[in-house]
Amino acid sequence: MKALQAHEPGRLAVIDVAEPQPKRDEAIVEVHYVGVCGTDMHAYKGSHPFMTYPRVLGHELSGILLQAPHAAPLPGGLKAGDRIVIEPYIHCGDCHMCRAGRPNACLQLKVLGVHVDGGMTKRIAIRADLLHRVPEGLSLRDAALAEPLGIGFHAVNRGQIERGQRVFVIGSGTIGRAVLAGAKQAGASVAISELIEQRIDAARRLGADLALDARDAARMRKALLEWTDGKGPDVVVEAVGIPETIQQAFDLVRPGGAVVLVGMTNAPVPLITRPIMAKELNVYASRNSTGVLDRLLAALAARQIDVESFVSHEIDLAEAMRVIPDMCENPQRYLKVLVRV
Repeated sequence: MKALQAHEPGRLAVIDVAEPQPKRDEAIVEVHYVGVCGTDMHAYKGSHPFMTYPRVLGHELSGILLQAPHAAPLPGGLKAGDRIVIEPYIHCGDCHMCRAGRPNACLQLKVLGVHVDGGMTKRIAIRADLLHRVPEGLSLRDAALAEPLGIGFHAVNRGQIERGQRVFVIGSGTIGRAVLAGAKQAGASVAISELIEQRIDAARRLGADLALDARDAARMRKALLEWTDGKGPDVVVEAVGIPETIQQAFDLVRPGGAVVLVGMTNAPVPLITRPIMAKELNVYASRNSTGVLDRLLAALAARQIDVESFVSHEIDLAEAMRVIPDMCENPQRYLKVLVRV
């Protein structure tokens, strides 16, 4: 089988891999669609804090269940031939985070395409408890969006975003727009900022109440204060992961508000803590997702989320060698890219 591998930073290759040999608790899945995400771009650039090399990429996966495991039950009555998405977070189930119902931050966590080989290949073996049924009426193409959307919806849960709040999302990439979609479903009013016009337009299509050009910080601050009657947003979600926007989140949120950090960086972040302390802010980290995929799949099947506000390209596996570097160099050309495996 062919697979797309990040051999080392700056080097991608389509390689031959063996057919998967499942363990007793693993199913075999035929992969149909894989989303390209920031993780894959950071893997190419060498800037992902958890990436190990060489690594077959891909963790936003949808496909067909080909073979049930030999010694583990399938969840939810799944059977061979069913359409599924994969929850790509392989947790131990035994550490204190898993026992606390937070397997997304398992102390032994292994993420597909990061710590272990991922799904940019034809077939993979995966633990049966990580499979989720795709509802009738939802295509495998659109179902591949469930995992990245889940990261945004998990951030909404972490920030305890609720009806009537004013929420500001920094960054309108895939995850920022996923936060936007989740916050709107929670009943909040949402402003979002972005440098790239195509992403601003996508946020407007998703229902952003205020879409701001991030290049003019002073004008953006003024607009946010007017929008919130001078107080500042109730919750700010940082979905970029650079020092400037992390500091911006603490500076812009209202006193007593909450900041949710979703963007990830491996770089040191100099931080002025005065606004955090002076405003007695609640600060939450948000990692991966847990407990949201089935609800998201149902929402996608019910057309409650505009998937075309996320997807801009569909490509074949061999094209990914060219497209991923171009996404890093020319992000303005792309929204979500889906790989047809």
